[in-house]
Amino acid sequence: MQRLEEKGFRRRESSVSRSKPSDKRLESLLKEEADSEMAQKGEKSEMRLVLEEITKLSESIRQMNQKVDNIEQKVDDMTKQISANQERSKEVSKKLDSHVKKTEEHLQQLQSQANRNFTRIMDNELVATDLQHRMVSTQDYNRRNNIRIKGLPDLGPKEKELTELVLEWLKKRLPKIDWTVYDLDKIHRVGPKRRDQPRHILIRFSSLRKKEELMKALRENPGSLVIAKYPVQIFNDFSHETMQFRRKMRVITSILQKKSVKYSWGYPLFLKIYHDGKFNKVISVQMALDFLKDSGILTRKEWEEQMRLMKKSGSNQESEEDETMERDSIESDKGEGEQEQDQEEEERQLEEEQEKEKQGAIPKQPRKTRGRGKSKE
Repeated sequence: MQRLEEKGFRRRESSVSRSKPSDKRLESLLKEEADSEMAQKGEKSEMRLVLEEITKLSESIRQMNQKVDNIEQKVDDMTKQISANQERSKEVSKKLDSHVKKTEEHLQQLQSQANRNFTRIMDNELVATDLQHRMVSTQDYNRRNNIRIKGLPDLGPKEKELTELVLEWLKKRLPKIDWTVYDLDKIHRVGPKRRDQPRHILIRFSSLRKKEELMKALRENPGSLVIAKYPVQIFNDFSHETMQFRRKMRVITSILQKKSVKYSWGYPLFLKIYHDGKFNKVISVQMALDFLKDSGILTRKEWEEQMRLMKKSGSNQESEEDETMERDSIESDKGEGEQEQDQEEEERQLEEEQEKEKQGAIPKQPRKTRGRGKSKE
């Protein structure tokens, strides 16, 4: 290329030399031609670069378009997949809704059945409780003529003379009653033998009246109970359920004794607390503590202390000594005849209150019905 340019330059020089122009003119022409050729060469080079760049851009655009097409294809595929998944989700949702509806209906049926079963269970529990109370009441009623003597050791050969020994003691203790051997229907020891203490002696009296007079005399004048030079304890004979209930309620009776509050045992299984001129029935330790707090017999602090002790011990008072229960039995238990006397006294007080109501002395209060004989509460 350079050689061709040199040849052309030489030709131009030869042509110029033929025309023999002036030197300045020649130089000017040569410069213009050279500049023109250089400009053309620069334009060609720039165009070549531009074309190369355009080619590169075109290739990039083509590649980008291809990528866009791929992306669009993937988006289409994903859209189709999403649509399919949505259709499947709708089907699954319909199936789930149907299953949930069936499950809810089944749960409602089960709930209804559970409610019916719970009602039956509660009814059965009420029936069972009523039957238990009747059974306990029957047992205690059958034992109403009985007393127990604790502390009299086995007399060995003289054990056969136990009837005469007890009869002699009865005549000394309550001489105003004409005691005979026929008053003692049965007399024998009960319970398993123990090394540490003698078995109890069970006595069944033929006459309930004489038995109640004896227990009343022991309450009014307990003194020292001694039989054959042995100190003994005497208490009423109750069923196992009644004894267990009274052991649990021992914490309440101890509080009532300390607070000088009157109380008595109800049948078959409740405690009557005398407060504000009337007897209030409680059937559990918790119920009794709440009543004592609400009635002001116990302060809030005392009630909290008793609740803490009850939770700590689990309301288990069976670890109490038997003599505690027995002493409480002598101090607080009353026979059937004395219960009727108490009820007659309550009815008399009620009549007096009604008479005062008529005179306007005290505001009228709702009347409470009181049954006679066995308690129906």
